[in-house]
Amino acid sequence: MKLCIVSDTHLLQHELHAAALLSPDVDLFLHAGDETVDAIWLAKQVDVPVQGVAGNCDVPTSTYPIERVVDAGVRIYLTHGHRLGVNSSLDALAARAREIGATIAVYGHTHIAMVKEVDGVLLINPGSLSASRGGFKVCTYAVLTVDVQAGKVVCKVDHQTTDGRTLSSFVTSITK
Repeated sequence: MKLCIVSDTHLLQHELHAAALLSPDVDLFLHAGDETVDAIWLAKQVDVPVQGVAGNCDVPTSTYPIERVVDAGVRIYLTHGHRLGVNSSLDALAARAREIGATIAVYGHTHIAMVKEVDGVLLINPGSLSASRGGFKVCTYAVLTVDVQAGKVVCKVDHQTTDGRTLSSFVTSITK
């Protein structure tokens, strides 16, 4: 399964549209909050499902709750992360993912593109399509490819820009 992951779009729908155009072969879009109106807009533009969560700039609803679990062959915990203190530590995020049986956690809020494993959970932040922070000086999103193989899950995460560049790639195997 292939997913396009975005976060912190903050009403810059032209950047979101560019990410969608560069990801025509994905099976699912995930929006990790800050602006759910952008996720609603995106769902009208693409022919694949869009799932999202509310961020600190959003009002949670039944369609866009604070957190959700997504099935992509593995359980993915999707949250914005602001209520888990992701600006200072990723421990609570990893713990919450483990608590609900997820092997991947996707979050936003920090505007910093990153991917790493913490306590057996693959953590992915796509960065921001509105205002990048951290090492990359350009706006980013992530493409996650999940390949389930006999009890193991091979994940590839590419951080990409809306001008078509891949800034980083990360491949790992995790136990399902």
